[in-house]
Amino acid sequence: MSNIYSTNKIIYHPELLVAMKKGEQPYPIQLHLMPDNRCNHNCVFCSFRLFENKNTELFDRTSYIPENIMIKLLDDFKLMNGQAVEVTGGGEPLLYPYRTEMFKRIIKHEFDIGLVTNGVKVDQELAKLIGPHLTWARISIDAGTEETYSILRKTNKSDFAKALDAVSLLKRYSKKPDFKLGVGFVIENGNEDELVKLCRLAKENGADNVRIGATFHPEGIEHFNKGILDKAENLVAEAKQELEDEVFTIHDRLPERINNMKIGKQEYKFCGMKEVLCVVGGDCSVFTCCSLAFNKNGLIGNLKDEGLKDIWDSDKKKKMFRTFDPTVRCGYHCLYEYHNKFILKLLNKEENHVNFI
Repeated sequence: MSNIYSTNKIIYHPELLVAMKKGEQPYPIQLHLMPDNRCNHNCVFCSFRLFENKNTELFDRTSYIPENIMIKLLDDFKLMNGQAVEVTGGGEPLLYPYRTEMFKRIIKHEFDIGLVTNGVKVDQELAKLIGPHLTWARISIDAGTEETYSILRKTNKSDFAKALDAVSLLKRYSKKPDFKLGVGFVIENGNEDELVKLCRLAKENGADNVRIGATFHPEGIEHFNKGILDKAENLVAEAKQELEDEVFTIHDRLPERINNMKIGKQEYKFCGMKEVLCVVGGDCSVFTCCSLAFNKNGLIGNLKDEGLKDIWDSDKKKKMFRTFDPTVRCGYHCLYEYHNKFILKLLNKEENHVNFI
């Protein structure tokens, strides 16, 4: 299986690189759509619910996108030649009261569709609607037993079985030959011992991959109890040895996440990823990326005031992007650190002797 989490996919979009090289501001090709800030869980590691975290600064737990604004957003994104929509959170996206209308519009516009969900609200009707059209989906579970699951996610133990059922349902109704169905496991103090067990359950229920990550906490690497991250790496190796084959892969993002937290800030002055994607939250705000979602430093505009295309074409947005300096605006562990450094190399901004191949 190819690495679906590769940080080098920008090479398949040379037109974006050419535009960035010229100093232009292309339309984003990927939309991270957070339709609903409400959630049926209250995960201890959630970036949008951690006390005094960068992603809670502007976060309203009660908001969701009105139906008319959602339709206008997706229509605008089509006009902007958008290619992919990742339905995610924020909150739990499948709580969204207009989810059927949202997905039908996404399907109508033939966007590639990704879905990140806790899976509890996946039912047969929804799986039938979206399953055949999904490019990928990831069910966030993060535990191997219902006891640990309920403690980490602050929810009923019964939701653990529902999350695993969601994996099976999406597998049953998927149709795309390249569809990837994953399960998410975020390393947090107290769940590391269940990593292998969760990987087994994921495979048994039809997933073809598990993504291993770690909590992005304001305290960074210091948040984790001594020895946990080393132990987790050993357990990832054990899971790989036991379970990986031609149809099942474990994507170990832990080393990358640990490195992100150790770096903790940006030393480059150009962010390429803000030219590639954007985030829309449940309050209709538009942000540069997930790392700056619901933070004033990433706020571009609001769909209650004007449409996405008008926001992107505005002088205000163009000035913001022209003067955007990650060493000033960011200063956090960044999800797109590796992406940005690769883009900079391709733009010859961080590479020497490039003609000596």
